[in-house]
Amino acid sequence: MTKKYSSYSQTEPTHLEHLSPVTSRRNSLEEPPLRKFDDIVAFEQYLKDETWDNEFDYFHLKVNYLPPFVLHSIHDNPEKIKPTMNSRSRKFVRHLGHHIKRHLLSEINYYTGVNYNFEKAVVEHRPDGSILFHLHDYSDHGYGEETDKYNRHWKVDLDVMCNPENPYVEVDMKSVPV
Repeated sequence: MTKKYSSYSQTEPTHLEHLSPVTSRRNSLEEPPLRKFDDIVAFEQYLKDETWDNEFDYFHLKVNYLPPFVLHSIHDNPEKIKPTMNSRSRKFVRHLGHHIKRHLLSEINYYTGVNYNFEKAVVEHRPDGSILFHLHDYSDHGYGEETDKYNRHWKVDLDVMCNPENPYVEVDMKSVPV
């Protein structure tokens, strides 16, 4: 019998106490490359790895996943998804707002090692029935003078969208130097 090892590293995320100079292997004038993920675990792992590589201010990520409150209500069985679990349900939207505020943002802060100060979400109801939660952080992320010392100013945009067809949530996170 052989052991199956996870492809994800088991190390704890690094909390950034101090900034360091920008790596020379990227061109900050270009848009960061888009990376897509199928599950939240791979997304979190990538955030952790980018902090480790000192690239936390230059990425564009998308992840499509079932939020934990949906998985809990269907007991991890996708066949039990109800047709009302989508953006047309006020209960679903309310639970999604709580998930973003209490879980997703804190996990992003934990895995990036940066204390982002996301402002209150701007909720946009679109004509096609989808709902977009837009959050951003254009502050100095708690580093003050260090951002000037290393010229490491960056902004983070986070869009969370749910649609009227299914309970999957799409997260689009973009971090670019300013």
